[in-house]
Amino acid sequence: MFESILAEIVWKLLASFIAILFCLSLECNAQTCAPLFADSSISIHPPIAFKTHSLEARKILKSETDQLMQILTSEGADQYFFSGQYTREMMSEFLDSFIAKSPREEITNFNSFRRGDEQAYAVFQSNTGKMVGIIKFNLHVEEGRVLLGRIIHHDFRNRGFATELDLPIMQFIKSNYGVKDFTTLVDEKNIPSNLMMFNKSVFEYVDTIDYGKYLNTGSQRFNRFDYTLAD
Repeated sequence: MFESILAEIVWKLLASFIAILFCLSLECNAQTCAPLFADSSISIHPPIAFKTHSLEARKILKSETDQLMQILTSEGADQYFFSGQYTREMMSEFLDSFIAKSPREEITNFNSFRRGDEQAYAVFQSNTGKMVGIIKFNLHVEEGRVLLGRIIHHDFRNRGFATELDLPIMQFIKSNYGVKDFTTLVDEKNIPSNLMMFNKSVFEYVDTIDYGKYLNTGSQRFNRFDYTLAD
């Protein structure tokens, strides 16, 4: 009796050890590893893409999609994502761009970026682990510059998070994709964001553009801000 119990304990310990080794291997990704610890207190997250002094940016697990939707449906963001500019198919692809892939699959990210496909990361507060916003970017192939966007949930605004992200995002993109020229667009009607861009951001105002005519959504005027990282 005792020997059978001991054998069962040893077997469970061995299985747990093998699972941990598997998760540390290069073949493991967030989706394949997470179920192994579904009933334990161990939490496995995708690796951090970059950090600031109070924020972390990374891909998400499928189980974190609900938190992502809270960001995308929050005040201000909902007008952008659910105003008809994004079709259901585009929205599905956009959501999928946040989900962690295996290291082998991530190799294709560079080619995806060079095609101009949208790349996306969730932003978390370091000390609480709460998802506070998102960043998204894509290469404007014709101009060779990156169009950069970030959204902070309204519960976490007025804390300087957006400007805190600016330089680290651009340095991350330059380091991984070799592009140093950036543009961000702010709705002309978004007074708080425009004040932040003019007064606190490293970006510089270039001009005001009406993108509505390209999107067939009526007049939508955006202020364009540019920044170039030093070599």
